[in-house]
Amino acid sequence: MQVLKDDVRNSILLSAIDEFYQFGYKDASLRRIAKEAGVTPGNIYAYFRSKESLFATALADTVKEMNAFVQHALRGEQLHTFDISALTENITKIFLQNKKQFLILMNGSKGTDYENIKEELCQLVSERIGNEYIPLLTGDNQQTDSLATEAFSTAIIEGMFHIFNSYGDNTDKLKTSLGFFISMIFSEKILIDNEETHE
Repeated sequence: MQVLKDDVRNSILLSAIDEFYQFGYKDASLRRIAKEAGVTPGNIYAYFRSKESLFATALADTVKEMNAFVQHALRGEQLHTFDISALTENITKIFLQNKKQFLILMNGSKGTDYENIKEELCQLVSERIGNEYIPLLTGDNQQTDSLATEAFSTAIIEGMFHIFNSYGDNTDKLKTSLGFFISMIFSEKILIDNEETHE
């Protein structure tokens, strides 16, 4: 019986993260992952039963944090008003703690159980904005335009992810760009600068 080693498993996971980051799930190659990890392709199956299992394990921490964020920040019963600052800071915190995994989840998960996560996130934000923010603009008695609200929410999420994809590992630039982006949309200047979002 083969003895499994933590260092080999970790090497496979690190190689997998790089591979999924570069190619996405669908185009990722177990052969390339094995070569980068210094193992045979067959040896990967001693640690992970499939490519999807390897993908899920590589992203497990990020998925757990995103699920917690969704439950507490977007579906939390204690929240009564939509807080764009808290939304931005929480998503940015998750991103900075797991940069590659976060971007894989959002950009490279087609063909997995997570392929609709960005759309689901946009939908949840849309619901919060439609229920709590839009009425402040239009008055409680006016009907919310759901299509416009969905477009507005998608613009927020896609805009944030564009900055995440393009900020060039300059954390100060990331925070400045996010703050300016939100201020353009909401006329609300935010400063993303707390210990939890520092690298």
